[in-house]
Amino acid sequence: MRPGDRWTLFIPAELGYGSSGAGGKIPGGATLIFDLELISLTDPSEGFFGQLGLPMLDDDFIGPLKVWMVVLAVGAWLLYNLFSGGGGGGKKVSASHILVKTAEEASSLKEQLAGGADFASLAKAHSTCPSGKKGGSLGTFSPGQMVPAFDKVCWSAPVGEIQGPVETQFGHHLILVTERSIPGESKVD
Repeated sequence: MRPGDRWTLFIPAELGYGSSGAGGKIPGGATLIFDLELISLTDPSEGFFGQLGLPMLDDDFIGPLKVWMVVLAVGAWLLYNLFSGGGGGGKKVSASHILVKTAEEASSLKEQLAGGADFASLAKAHSTCPSGKKGGSLGTFSPGQMVPAFDKVCWSAPVGEIQGPVETQFGHHLILVTERSIPGESKVD
């Protein structure tokens, strides 16, 4: 390597932000492209941060722990909290479901729900998922945390309308989205 050498670096956004991007700032599936150029080579005895005019960062913090390591950890924590949400850019959805073995059973339960049956009661009585004990509640989650077919419904279905049957490798689901929030948009519930 010599000063003036150039490289182009391509990094999938999923590595830093997950499949949903960074809260509208960087779209899911994007590729980050960096043009890099080696400006100069300096004396390695100064240490990396000494060359940047910050020699105190090369000092010991506690034992072998360097100050730069602490700064890096705090920075990573701040970035994680800024863009938290499992890579979903802060998007969150709350949903409940009833999981059964057959599409016929799911359709029968959906008819009962259309007739006024209580979702949580039917989940407790019929769901094969452990969440059935909690009335089918899955709590709150971010994009990409559920299997794709289930996830797609949770992020596209109207809030409060029962969806399904939706088939996954686990069986057939009736899904009820109870709340959805996307940063920068008003909360839907």
